[in-house]
Amino acid sequence: DSLSNEQEVLNCFQCFLKDYPEWDRHVLLGFLSNHSKQGRNVYYFEKKSFDALVPIAAVQIIKSNQYLELIDGNHNKIKLENITNYHDNAILLNSALFTQPLNTSVLLNAYKSTQKRLFLFDYDGTLTPIVSNPADAQPTVNLLRSLDALCKDPCNTVWIISGRDQMFLDTHLGKIPRLGLSAEHGSFMKKAGYNDWIDMLADADMSWKEVALNIFEKYTRLNPGTVIEQKKSSITWHYRNAVNTDEAEKQSELCHAELIQIPGVDILVGKMNLEVRSLLVNKGEVVKRIKQKQASDFIMCAGDDQTDEDMFRVLTDDKNAFCVSVGPLSKKTLAKYCVEHSEDVVHIIGQLVNNSTL
Repeated sequence: DSLSNEQEVLNCFQCFLKDYPEWDRHVLLGFLSNHSKQGRNVYYFEKKSFDALVPIAAVQIIKSNQYLELIDGNHNKIKLENITNYHDNAILLNSALFTQPLNTSVLLNAYKSTQKRLFLFDYDGTLTPIVSNPADAQPTVNLLRSLDALCKDPCNTVWIISGRDQMFLDTHLGKIPRLGLSAEHGSFMKKAGYNDWIDMLADADMSWKEVALNIFEKYTRLNPGTVIEQKKSSITWHYRNAVNTDEAEKQSELCHAELIQIPGVDILVGKMNLEVRSLLVNKGEVVKRIKQKQASDFIMCAGDDQTDEDMFRVLTDDKNAFCVSVGPLSKKTLAKYCVEHSEDVVHIIGQLVNNSTL
């Protein structure tokens, strides 16, 4: 690659270490460079160097055009779809593997041709926009009507899998019949038609919460305007409304470095917040439990942040699943599809309702 592309790779690697500091000093980047003189045939030597790197690399990322040139100089004659991995630990970068805009026509056709459908929706950022004051993120009348209609179809099973607490979900969504609810990322579950919540952490050791709370309180004192939110299975430090958001964001990195020293927890870097949660529960575990109880020939799963990646991960190999990330196309996600805004998700639910079997 050219020098400019090398710089892009280094920038990406720097972003990776910033987003996942726990990998610092545990990962090594090797970059196969091509700085040859004009007119010099280097591909043979590149291939030898490439082969030498294979045994030591845990993961290799090879752009498709580079791979083709390595195995055949006249790569126009080779179809990319006929190529298999060069080695077991190699990854061919093909645009078809990346997140793509959701084709609603394909989704609707799949919906109409199936009879056992499962819907898994995050709440904040997915069914409602992200707002400065979480209490303001209340469901619209249109959303409530659409969810109610979706649930009324006997072929549909619908769950809201949220980080919100039980009271919020009961207050705003609890009146919809046949709607399943999961609160605090899976700490509590309430099946459709039931009044009682099941505490999934009833016997868990939660002593880590005091340690995390002390750390968050220190950074709250250092950053006016930031607040701490406590739940059964997690504690979150919000700095969206900090007096100095730039300083608070820098402080969040120091806070993260302290939090990762706590055993038995998972640290989530959210949208202007840091969350510490028990390793015993996550949205992916909720999806596993739901899937064990129900066979589905259609699944739509939508979410917008890191906690929702656990759901996408569980559904990665499910050929019947439409995993939809809410946000820009460039966002890193395990979801195969994306839409830009939460309003798009609500609109799609409305389209599904209009194509219901009822």
